[in-house]
Amino acid sequence: MDRTSKYLALALVLIVLAVILVFAQRDSRRPKTGFNVQVAANTCACSADSPRIVVLHIYSREGLAINSESVPHCQLAGRLREIYGTRAERVLYLFPENDIPSQRIAEVIDVVKHLQSEKIKGLPVPRELRTAPENMNIQIRLVTLGALSAPCPKGCFNWGTQGLPVSPAPAQARRESSIEKQVAVLIEKTLNEKTERQEFSDLEALGCPAVPAIIERMDDRRSLPDPHISLRNKSPQAFEEIVHYHPKMVVDALATILSQLTGRGFGFISNGASDAKRTKTVHGWRDFLSNTPAAKLCDVG
Repeated sequence: MDRTSKYLALALVLIVLAVILVFAQRDSRRPKTGFNVQVAANTCACSADSPRIVVLHIYSREGLAINSESVPHCQLAGRLREIYGTRAERVLYLFPENDIPSQRIAEVIDVVKHLQSEKIKGLPVPRELRTAPENMNIQIRLVTLGALSAPCPKGCFNWGTQGLPVSPAPAQARRESSIEKQVAVLIEKTLNEKTERQEFSDLEALGCPAVPAIIERMDDRRSLPDPHISLRNKSPQAFEEIVHYHPKMVVDALATILSQLTGRGFGFISNGASDAKRTKTVHGWRDFLSNTPAAKLCDVG
C-alpha cells in the first residue's frame, strides 16, 4: 500500500472514531435503540444480491444520493422508509467522500438511527389495538478504503469500484409501501372476532406482492379471538377442497398464509406451537426473504 493510500485509510478510521464519539455524547441524553454502526467488510455483490443493496452517498456541499438517485436531506427519511418498509433485513451502506466532516456524517447517521416505521393511515384501527411506531433499526455499514479494496468471490463484482446497482424505482417503492399499509391494517383487524376470518381471506387475496410485508410483521404473539382459519387446499392430490387450521396466535395464522402463498414451510405452527418453535419458524421465513429474489418468492419449483 503506497503512502497516499495509508493516509486515506487513516483518515477514514479517524472519521469512524469521531462519529462514535459524537454519538456517545448524544446517546447519553437519548433512549437506547439497539442501533450500531459497523465497518463494511467489502463492497462485493452477486447478481442475485445487487437489487437489494442500498448505498447512501454523502457528497460535499450537503449532497446526498441513494445509489444513483439524488435525494435532498429533507426527503431522506421518507425515501429510506419507502425502501426499507417491507424488508426484513435492513442494511444501509454509508459511502462518504473523503473530505466530508465527521459532524456531517453523524447528522446523516442520526436521521437513519431514529427512523421509525410509518404510522398506518386509511382504515381506522381501534384505540386498544393501536401501537406506537417502531424504530426501523436500519444497520449501517460504513464503506472504507479497506472495504473497497477487499477481493470479491468468483462470479461477484465490486459495486464500490465497478458501478453501483440502480436504486429502487420510486413508483415501485410506493406500491410496496401501499401493500405494507394494507397488510398492517388487515393484521390489526384480525384481532376483532367479527372481522377476523374475512381479514385473513383478504390477506391471502393480496397475493405474492404481500409476502415481504407479511414476513416483516409476522412475529406477532398476540392471541386470536377465534382460533380458526380455513384456506383452499391447493394440493393436486387434495382430498378436501378446504383445509381447516387452529392457530392460537397471529404468528401462527400468518405462517399458514405464507405457506399458502409461497408453497414453502419453515416449521408447522398452524395449530399453535411453543415459543421456541415459533421463533425458529419466523427466522426461517426471514432468511428465506433475505436470500430469495422477489420474483421467485412464490416460485414453488
